[in-house]
Amino acid sequence: MPDATVSTGSPPESSSTPRPDPLTRSSVLRVKRGWLLEPFDDGALMLQAKERFWVGLNSTARDAIELTDGLKTVEEISALVAPRYGVSPAGVMADLLMLFTEMQSRGIVAHARAPDGAAGGEFDQRIYAPSPGVALREAGDSGGILSDGKTRETFTLNTTGAAIWSLLDGARTMAEVIAAVAAMLDGTPGETLADDIEEYIQVLEEVGAITRCS
Repeated sequence: MPDATVSTGSPPESSSTPRPDPLTRSSVLRVKRGWLLEPFDDGALMLQAKERFWVGLNSTARDAIELTDGLKTVEEISALVAPRYGVSPAGVMADLLMLFTEMQSRGIVAHARAPDGAAGGEFDQRIYAPSPGVALREAGDSGGILSDGKTRETFTLNTTGAAIWSLLDGARTMAEVIAAVAAMLDGTPGETLADDIEEYIQVLEEVGAITRCS
């Protein structure tokens, strides 16, 4: 069996991106929204139309990604891939863990969550709070402005961004935040919002506006 490999037409990962949590054999992953798989005989391309770049996969990586449905664990995927190459599941699992770790760092896969947006993935269990010195100045129906008292930087938030910020109180899990935002938006399914909220939280974390509590 060929080792699962990735080649890329994308820019290198930014050093400012928070390091993802380690994956284990029991991790359940999903392909993030915006990525399309284009398989061919001996591999595949993962295409990101929004950012206009691609990631090349060999046949082993292609088979693993095709099975990454937000339901199967890495161990279960290994058990399904192994017979295709005549190797043991244990022999393929370490290779797939390295593959998925790289794909997680590139933003291609993420921990899965329950279909209704309730707690089901690692991100959903995180708790965030405003960083010391950062406060939201309300700007009416148009949203608000985040102000960092230490750096004097400001960040403009739209109404949804301001609503999310108000829920980051150091007590609510992200699953609870996603559910609350879904309710604010007339019952929009949490799964529909989850990717956008996760990306928004990553931006707030990168600029130092919020701090992870757990």
